[in-house]
Amino acid sequence: MKIATTWEKIEEYERAYFEDMTLQPGSILDDFMWRKAEYDSGNREEDWIAPDMGLGHNGYTVKIDDLSASGDIAVCEDESHVIVIDSKYTDDKIVILHEMIHAYVGLFREGKPHMSLIGIAELLLVRLYANLQKKIPDLDKRIIDHQNMIDVEIFAQHGPHDLLFFLKSLDLDLRLGFPLGTVCGHG
Repeated sequence: MKIATTWEKIEEYERAYFEDMTLQPGSILDDFMWRKAEYDSGNREEDWIAPDMGLGHNGYTVKIDDLSASGDIAVCEDESHVIVIDSKYTDDKIVILHEMIHAYVGLFREGKPHMSLIGIAELLLVRLYANLQKKIPDLDKRIIDHQNMIDVEIFAQHGPHDLLFFLKSLDLDLRLGFPLGTVCGHG
């Protein structure tokens, strides 16, 4: 029962907070996802060309397990497309959002289902940065602190937390009214 409930939350959060990473119309990448053509006949055509980036569509599943032996509270397994959440955290919005970011970043890194996803991830990075720079006065300092080589090595023991991950986590913090760093640091 917990798996179904957790998956419902993932679907809800995907619609509410990840329109940018799922490449939905109206997101911050909207203008990059339309293919526009104008023909000599005067006809114009517009097509939405973004691939479906929904986690379910891309084969992601949820597994509830006891992770206490590893010290983790959740893990996103990119290769197998499984989000594993410790049974104590199945209702924890912050934990679920954190692992969802890992899943989307993993999809962008894979380059599937569309080989241009790496380029789209770079566009998303630029757009998130521009958007957040208006809202977080010390954003550059936060990025430098996050990317500090010593901290990156320590933090990387718990999965990759690259710049795209970090910026999306800050975006979620702002949107949900959390203190900055909440989603990135699992609260």
